[in-house]
Parts: sequence; C-alpha cells; structure tokens
Amino acid sequence: MSILMKRVARVAGAAAATALIAACGTDSGTGDTASDPSSSPSGTPSPTETTGPTGLPLCSVIWVDGQDLPVDYKACDQDGVKVKPEKQMCGFGRPMVEHDGRFYAMPGNRINDVGDLATSEQYQNAWDACTG
Repeated sequence: MSILMKRVARVAGAAAATALIAACGTDSGTGDTASDPSSSPSGTPSPTETTGPTGLPLCSVIWVDGQDLPVDYKACDQDGVKVKPEKQMCGFGRPMVEHDGRFYAMPGNRINDVGDLATSEQYQNAWDACTG
C-alpha cells in the first residue's frame, strides 16, 4: 500500500471515530436530567422571568452590556419598583439614556456598562460627542 493510501485510510478512520464519539455524547432526552420548568421549549426565558411585579421588563433583562436598548424603552422594574430612565438630551435632539450610574445608551443603540458613569472616560467621550 502506498504512503498516500495509508494516510487517506488514517484520515478516514479518524473521521469515523470522531463521528462515533460525537454520536455517543448526544442526549436523547430519555436520561434523568431535570428540565428547567421556567424556560420555554426554545430555551428562551418565560414571561415571569422577564417582567417584574410592575408588569415592566426587569432592569436586569433590559440593561445588558452589548445589547441594544429598545427604541420604545420607557422604564423597567427593579426589585418591584418602576425605574424611569434618566435622559440627557444631546445637541442633535436625541436622548442619551442612563441607568444605575453605570449604563448608558441611545434608544435603538448598544448599551454600554462602564462601571461608573462619573469616572468613565468612555462615557465622558460619548457625552462630549452628544453635546458637542
């Protein structure tokens, strides 16, 4: 057998072994693992996990670094209390929205968690661009 044919045979054997191992690791759903009753079948949180007692979305669900702030954002629920957004109007007529002294975003745009708005250079640069 030539060297090339031996290498092809090894690669084919390795691919078959990988497929077999991967098949052994799949979960058929018949095991003893418990499912999370609060999640829907698609894996998305149930409505009770995304809204608070006020009927508003939880602040922890809305204010996530890197996620977009909804364009229609009005308020959120934090520990059962309605929290209205702190808005600062920019020079071009759109608001910059702040939350919890650490998050900022413009509606429809990326949320930024800078830890502390008062000391963040990133926030200060965004604010300067907003008002400039």
